[in-house]
This record gives sequence, structure tokens and C-alpha cells, in this order.
Amino acid sequence: MNYLDFLSALPAMLALLGFVIFTMLQGRILHDDISRDIVQKLRKQGTLDVDKYGQMTPAKLRATLDADRVLRAAVDQGDFELLKQTLRQQFLIRLVVYIILVALFVIGTGLYAYQVSRPRPLNISGIRIESGTSAAKGLAVDTDTLLVTCAADGPREDVKVSLENPRTHQRTASVDVSSSDGKVSFPIAAYHHLLTDRKIGAANPLRAVIQSQDHSFVSAETDVRVGITIFLAAQDKSITVAALIDNRLIQDYDFELQIRLPRHRAGAESIAIRKKVVGGKAYAQIDDPKAIDWTGIQVIYLGPDDPRIVRTEIVVDDRLKSLRREPATGHK
Repeated sequence: MNYLDFLSALPAMLALLGFVIFTMLQGRILHDDISRDIVQKLRKQGTLDVDKYGQMTPAKLRATLDADRVLRAAVDQGDFELLKQTLRQQFLIRLVVYIILVALFVIGTGLYAYQVSRPRPLNISGIRIESGTSAAKGLAVDTDTLLVTCAADGPREDVKVSLENPRTHQRTASVDVSSSDGKVSFPIAAYHHLLTDRKIGAANPLRAVIQSQDHSFVSAETDVRVGITIFLAAQDKSITVAALIDNRLIQDYDFELQIRLPRHRAGAESIAIRKKVVGGKAYAQIDDPKAIDWTGIQVIYLGPDDPRIVRTEIVVDDRLKSLRREPATGHK
């Protein structure tokens, strides 16, 4: 039950609660003490058969007083008129209270039935933008495909999803999906033109816009971090590493990394090269490339920036890869 269902059922629940409370407290609300005093007076006079009249309600007592001469004789005219007036007021109060409670119950039941049965409009909530790779660990990084996720409530409907830069109001081309899908992907090429700040450490705000047939749902702004690509190229006996943004060298960027080069020989320890890169680019020499299994090369970024925004790209010359098939001799 959502909050609209609860609110529609609230009058009926209040009516039931009011009936219980009124039933428990009606003696105080209706001033039944007047009726009880008159009955007690009859009991003291000894004219009232307790077994016959003791358990009567005030309404039955009034009817009995109207019909029973013995009781009428025992109760003076003042008491009788006071009792009639009290019972009349009690009857009117009960009637008004019960009418209100019944009206509340009927209205609440009707509203709840209408709320439950009426067609619900599509509602989309929880819209998030994040990288489609686990390496980002929940961040949105512009070196990755961006994933828009959401939760939909209501009838299934075809919607259009796009990304927007709230500063420039530029948008990507919309993607048509079903509201029940719950996610849609935007490759780098689809949203790259929205990114205006390309400096290291910067971020560009983006938001998701989901357009249904009659409503637009907009996410909160998400800072899409400018990602760093650590590029490694291996050729002959040389390895080149460089830090890039948009395939351009990051000038004056100093960072540290480790290169792991597995050997062909089973059980042999990998070669680990730890490198301090100054100015965004560095080189390393390999004495015996035939000893290396070039298909298993690894690059580990060691800082100084958040590793969640760093991606690696490795390119190895095909001639080095083919060395794997040759016997490995003379390893260092």
C-alpha cells in the first residue's frame, strides 16, 4: 500500500476507530448518569423489579415508563420529563455520531476502491547515472559507457531517455526503451560532445531526462569525472607508457605505476617494473622479449589520483605475441 492508498482508506479507518472509542466512552459523552440516578431512585423506593428492569437500556426504560403505570407512579413528573429530555438528546447524539461514522466509512471505502482500481500514471523514480564498469565502483567516469538506471511504477510504456548537460542544455540523441527495462546505456561517443571541461581532476555535470507520453522525469545532476587513460605500447624491446585524456598526452602529469610481465616458463616469477613517470610519458627496456608472455601483461596504477577514474589500454605488437610459441631460452 502506497501513501495514496493509505490516505484514501484513512476515513474508513477513522470511522472504525471512532465507533470503538464512542462505544467505550458513550456513558461519559451522553451523560448517562442522569438516567442511572432515576433508575437508582426507583430501586431505593422499592417499586422497581430489578430482575425485570435492572438490565434495561435508557431507551427501553423510557418506553416502559410510558406504558407501565406502576413505574409512572413511582417517578414524579419532573423526573419523567428530565428522563425524556435526556433520552431524546442521547438519541440525537447517537444518530448524528453514527451518521458521521457511516458516512466516513462509506467515503473511505469508496475512495480506497477507486484509488486501487483506477489506472495509475507512469511514475519513474530513483534515476541514477554511473559508469557501466565495476572499476568505477559507483562513480560516473567519462572514459566509460554511462549507465542510466531507474525504478518505474505504473503501466508499461515506451519512453525516451537522453543525457543533458545542465550548463549548456545540450542533449544526446534520445534512446527509445520500455519503462520496465530499468536501464539504458550511453557509449562514450554518444555523450562526449556534452563534456566541456577536459582538465585533469575536473568533472562535468550531466543529468538524465526520461520522457513519457505526458511527463518528463529528470534526475539530479551527476558529476561525471574526467577519466585518465594509462596507455602502454610494447614493440621490439621497448615499452612506452603515457597518461592521456581524449587520446592527448597530459602535459606535466607525474604518476607512478607498476608493469607486470609474466614469463612463459611455468612457475617462473613475473617481472615487475615499478616506474615513476614524469611529464606524462616514460619508456622501459626489455632485455629478453622472448621470455615474456605478452598476452598477460598488466599495468597497475599507483597514484596520485583516485584509481577509480583511471583506465588502462595496452597495445602489443603482433610480432611480440608470436614469440610465445617459440621455446623460451636464456631468460633473465
